[in-house]
Amino acid sequence: MPTDRRRTRPDLGAVAVSGLATCAWYAVPDVVPGRGRRALVKTAVLLTGITLGVAVTREGRQARSGLRAAQRDDPASRHDADAPAGVPDEATDVPADDATAVPPSVAVAVLGTGLVLTGVLTVAGERWLYRRAEAMRARGVRAPHTRVGLVMGGVAAALAALDPPLAQSPAAPAR
Repeated sequence: MPTDRRRTRPDLGAVAVSGLATCAWYAVPDVVPGRGRRALVKTAVLLTGITLGVAVTREGRQARSGLRAAQRDDPASRHDADAPAGVPDEATDVPADDATAVPPSVAVAVLGTGLVLTGVLTVAGERWLYRRAEAMRARGVRAPHTRVGLVMGGVAAALAALDPPLAQSPAAPAR
């Protein structure tokens, strides 16, 4: 099966944004005193990372393109006078007899559990890294949070480089 080399290369925008935003996130305690101020600066780092991600990454361009296409195709945005009100869109209807459909309550429970676990693990990891950097500071290491940020930024950049685009990663057929 032929492959398109252009699409298999890492998205350099995603690699750069991931690495730089992660490094900046972890370096904040070395630059900004006070917990409240750090929260504000970290919020700015997060929003800047998201904005840059949408602006310069392959997935960001695809998302913007999809949003524009959806806005063009949305009957509600065209204000069609002849479109009957209350008529469901066939593209979003789910057949009632679909035996493989997951009940909404199960989907909500699974997604909610996943979000809670992700949040708990993220906070635990962040606290652990912060304590390690503070221990380094106590030993006299200069800019310990920045050092942690450089390592974590490198990890984030490497993961972004290895992450295949969703459209390019079909499930492998069972043999």
